[in-house]
Amino acid sequence: MRILKGKSKKQILSIPQVLQRIEALDAKTKRIAHLLGYRSNEISKTFRQMLTMCNSVSIIFLQFDLLHAALYILLKAAETDVCMFFEGNSSDRIWHGRVLVYCNLGYFLHRIDDYTGSLKFLYDAESLILEIKDMKRRATALNTGDIMLAHASIAFLVLCRIERFKEAEQYLEILTTQFNSIIKGRRSKINSTGLSNLYCLIHLSIELFRVMKGVDMEEAISSCKAALENVKNEKTAAMTLLERFSQSKEYNEGLDILLSDEFQSVMFITAFFPFIGTSTPIINFTELCQAQERARFSPITKADIPSMIAPNLSPSDIPDNYSLIMKTALASVKGHN
Repeated sequence: MRILKGKSKKQILSIPQVLQRIEALDAKTKRIAHLLGYRSNEISKTFRQMLTMCNSVSIIFLQFDLLHAALYILLKAAETDVCMFFEGNSSDRIWHGRVLVYCNLGYFLHRIDDYTGSLKFLYDAESLILEIKDMKRRATALNTGDIMLAHASIAFLVLCRIERFKEAEQYLEILTTQFNSIIKGRRSKINSTGLSNLYCLIHLSIELFRVMKGVDMEEAISSCKAALENVKNEKTAAMTLLERFSQSKEYNEGLDILLSDEFQSVMFITAFFPFIGTSTPIINFTELCQAQERARFSPITKADIPSMIAPNLSPSDIPDNYSLIMKTALASVKGHN
């Protein structure tokens, strides 16, 4: 008789162990690309594994404010993305994982207040999304809606932060459309808690934008209180934000909530955590929290990026952060050919 064994639990890894695993996968990717040659199916598979791992771990690190480690991983992702573009097949070029790389880079630069660089990466992501939609390939169709929602969420946050509200409203409309399509039955990786969060965040944003256009604050608050009744049985983080908005008395109080780190964090978790791959290692939670606490004492600014990426560049040769990241990725790929 065959003995049935229980499923083995995933090993819990430390942060250095996770980084080592990414290094090993990166080395494998470069080795296979060199050995197997142009547009091999195995190359495509390995590229996607590498980008999925980088995207997944960077999402976790970004959420825990581990920006140094997130940048390190995202640089690896950018290198792989460039290599995938040149050596992958046509379906690789429009794979949704590439969009996610640019969205993560956009969010990273947003976190360090480099809004210009952030919008450039988000523009690249949007261009890819449009290409994916135009191709209408079955392999990517299931992911298009969720990736559009994720991209729109970051674009909305960035544009609100720099007070380009008219443009931000366009992405709020995309968020709303994608949310409604999920409610109507579109397949999505976002679970019920995530949908509840989205409902509250979107409703808060819509009402605040209505106030911007002249709607009375009391009317907006009344609408939010009615919306809270629809999610009263679900105690989510976004529900707390909507409750705070419903208790505010002035427009500026509502705007402060929209621009808060808490709003940003809940939006990011809701839109991006569903993209974390199932093969992503479990990272020690206590270690993540401890690293997050230490990171508070060594913040990164946009002025720090050149010295972190290319410390040997003279000040006169340093481009903007977007260009520096892309040039570094391209140079790395050329160096391995």
